[in-house]
Amino acid sequence: MYINFNDYHLLYLIKEGNEKALECLFNKYKFLIWKVILNYSFSFMQDDDLLQEGLITLNDCIKSYNDNIKISFYSYFYISLKRRFNKIKFKDRCSKNIKLAEDYNYNNKLFYNYIILDIKYEYPNDIYTIKMFEECIINNISIKSFSKKYNIDYRKARYKYNKLLDFLKNIITNYI
Repeated sequence: MYINFNDYHLLYLIKEGNEKALECLFNKYKFLIWKVILNYSFSFMQDDDLLQEGLITLNDCIKSYNDNIKISFYSYFYISLKRRFNKIKFKDRCSKNIKLAEDYNYNNKLFYNYIILDIKYEYPNDIYTIKMFEECIINNISIKSFSKKYNIDYRKARYKYNKLLDFLKNIITNYI
């Protein structure tokens, strides 16, 4: 019925309360929404949800469009739609990064605990080996500082450090 009307006529009719004009404008811009959806990929949203987001954006644009601005309704809606999808994509990327960071921290803590247990098993009566692992390898303290801190001969500390490195190399190659 309103196929021959342009966007400005349809917007005028919508502001007058015509539901058919609103339906016609929604049907007209569904193709543009689908075209933009095809350019985006989201891990957590289905295409129907994205269509719904696009239709909500269209409804917001219809309500907020001002005839006095020097931009067509098509361009106004297209820019608004791209902004909405970019915002969704940014949230998707942030949530993926947070999930990866949580998994990474969890796996590192788990691996760290396994290494501590292996060191305790391999060196049951040696408390300095675990401290050396935590301070020299994890916290990157020099062997010289470690030997001064615990009042151990530097050569003995260096020997323990090399044995610990060999032991860790064996653990890592076995886990991989």
